[in-house]
Amino acid sequence: MAIGDGLIGLLIAIRNGTKFDGPSWTVLRKYTTSADMSGAGGTAITVAPTLDEKLVLDDLIVSVGPTPMEVSLTEQDTGTVFCSSFFPVNGTIQLTLIDHFKTNTANKKFHILTSAAGQIRVTAHYHSEA
Repeated sequence: MAIGDGLIGLLIAIRNGTKFDGPSWTVLRKYTTSADMSGAGGTAITVAPTLDEKLVLDDLIVSVGPTPMEVSLTEQDTGTVFCSSFFPVNGTIQLTLIDHFKTNTANKKFHILTSAAGQIRVTAHYHSEA
């Protein structure tokens, strides 16, 4: 077997979630769209984690429509704000988180809270861990 064949096999195994004494998790994705995420507590952009685990946000794509607004990433029911950005009309941002955001409390979801009603689209890539 050539060296390249072994490398290709390793890359395929990694892509398929094989664990080599390192992290291996199932990536979850959720797309959320709304005309108003400004209500009390905002809107959930993830599903609940595995029981007694916390959610870890890996990537986030946020896009707003014709209404400029502040968009805050929060934790369900706790009031914890992880980050906040001001968006111009038709603004889009992609956050690829190297150090990740992890909920402080088990069994909580990530929410988006906006400063005004208006079109917003959010795609979250995340996983659950202890």
